[in-house]
Amino acid sequence: MKKKQYMAFRLDDNVTIAFLVISVIASMAFVVRYKNHTPCKEFEIKTLTNKIYTGTLTRFDADVKGHKDFEWDFGDNETSHSEVNSAVHSYDRPGEYVVTLKVDDRCMETTTIFVQQAAEVIDQSRMPHAIIPELTEVGKPTNFTDTTAGANAWEWRFGENEKVDAYVKNPVYSFRQPGWKTITLTVNGNNNAVLVKKIFVNPPKQTGAPTLVPRAGGGRKPINTRPETDPLEEQLNPEPEQPVAPPPVVKAPEISITDFKYMLYGVADKRLNAASFAKYFCDGNLNTYTNVNGKASTFNELCAKLAKLKKSGDIKSMTVTPKKNQETNCISSVSIVIRVKTGIFGLSKTPDF
Repeated sequence: MKKKQYMAFRLDDNVTIAFLVISVIASMAFVVRYKNHTPCKEFEIKTLTNKIYTGTLTRFDADVKGHKDFEWDFGDNETSHSEVNSAVHSYDRPGEYVVTLKVDDRCMETTTIFVQQAAEVIDQSRMPHAIIPELTEVGKPTNFTDTTAGANAWEWRFGENEKVDAYVKNPVYSFRQPGWKTITLTVNGNNNAVLVKKIFVNPPKQTGAPTLVPRAGGGRKPINTRPETDPLEEQLNPEPEQPVAPPPVVKAPEISITDFKYMLYGVADKRLNAASFAKYFCDGNLNTYTNVNGKASTFNELCAKLAKLKKSGDIKSMTVTPKKNQETNCISSVSIVIRVKTGIFGLSKTPDF
């Protein structure tokens, strides 16, 4: 009877020692890294003013401390890198912008701002001056006189077409149609300072027919044309139109940021859904623009992704910034920064929403 043969496998002692040393070093590196890890804390980006205009410097501040690297993205393809928690920026065009701040290349917050077009400041000393009658009639040659100091080029438009009607200083014009006309005068080619005035043109006179002036509510009314009666005062001061009461403004119910966040946690717990928020959005639009972690989305899409979480406890942190219509109190857009838990040590990460 043959004996069974066995083959023994034995690691070299040096290989075993090397493996143990590598394991110890890797464990120590993990412990040191975990010990020195600083979790991201929620912070907020603020501006010193609620109204931001084009062409003006706006300062952004973040209430975050203990960091040394701040990377700003202002949402208009311009960025800034600094070692302080504030930055200044100027926008060239009006619109909605998403400002993003990344701290130490790990922690990130966003906010949405609305930039308004700055009003153009007009130098009144450069405005044209002219003598323009208040009243004339169809077919009657009407005189216009420019009195602007230093003017050497003129563009008169008398409101009956889109073209320039006269290029002289003191034109004479006969209107072809009755009604209100808008007269404009541009001098020296300065389109940023244009004189605008109104003139009323009566139909052509007929023998024995009274002169007509506009009246409130439409139509015209006759006035006395006797020489001893001055019609100009009545023409310059027509009867005021009766004010029409505007329709009542329907306002959306008020909801705090805390309550809004609580409802979003309810979506993650499957207790609520997107429709639960309809009454707070303008026109009940659940496809309202929503910025999630710096990416464009809709509120419907956000709720669908929150519902895919196992429970609300998977959410590590959430910052919500709703933008409301000042007149109706409804939400017109939302910015959200959200992080979820990952790993066994309770660390957080930005989900791929």
